[in-house]
Amino acid sequence: MRMRSFLLWGGVLLATTGAQAGPTAFQRFRGLEGTWVAAEDGPMAKKGDPVARYHLTGGGTAVVEELFAGTPHAMTTVYHRDGDDLVLTHYCMSGNQPRMRAKPTEGTTVSFAFDGGTNLDPAKDEHMHAATFTFLSADEIRTAWLEHAGGKPKTTVSMHLVRQKEDKGGSAMKYLLLIYQDEGSWTGLSEAEQGKLFEEYMTFSRDIKKKGNYLGGEALQPIATATTVRVRNGKTMTTDGPFAETREQLGGYFLVEAKDLDEAIAIAARIPDVRMGSIEVRPIMPTPPVD
Repeated sequence: MRMRSFLLWGGVLLATTGAQAGPTAFQRFRGLEGTWVAAEDGPMAKKGDPVARYHLTGGGTAVVEELFAGTPHAMTTVYHRDGDDLVLTHYCMSGNQPRMRAKPTEGTTVSFAFDGGTNLDPAKDEHMHAATFTFLSADEIRTAWLEHAGGKPKTTVSMHLVRQKEDKGGSAMKYLLLIYQDEGSWTGLSEAEQGKLFEEYMTFSRDIKKKGNYLGGEALQPIATATTVRVRNGKTMTTDGPFAETREQLGGYFLVEAKDLDEAIAIAARIPDVRMGSIEVRPIMPTPPVD
């Protein structure tokens, strides 16, 4: 599976187009779908309390964030692309609706700056003026919202959130899903077919995270970058390439939690590359923790 054009970040394929505010950042927000709880005690929530819920709308073209739903502090923010930019509208409990636009994105942090709004005078009224999201992993984020009043910074509201996983009950097991495919098959796909495969991975990744199956996942560089290491008679020897020449190569993996092998196989059967290659399902051997 050739992965020079795509990376599997936190189980979600992201286009490696460099620093840009729109596509890559929006894909990160799409990956937030589900319920998020406080990772630690804070001024607005105790550890484990539900804080935010994210869902897609508009055929997947917008992400809706619901904060503190059902409480007097309930607020909603909608994220969507505007050309190559990522923008948000925050429907604040203060009764105004500031808009923000994402700055060019580097690394795992997405920063928004004030870009107008309704029912507010930015020189006088209290309003949210900037926001920063740091994606620590697929299941952990930190957010910071900067509030302005009288045209100057007033306070920053920070939150540390983790994804709430569904209780699968019973004695769930861990499985490694190894993705094998002929690397050359990727180059035979048209641009439209590559885009379709990308969207299928996005949908699959979001679904297994939402259902609580997802534990991890990564894509591997092409086999041309591989190095095989052996130690014989105390001497370390290295050779370029994989251990053995095969028709299909290991291109990536998902680490999932499932109630049994049948569920793990059902998950593997939904990985998009199963149609062109094969998925090896291997149970993780339980081992005692290392001190």
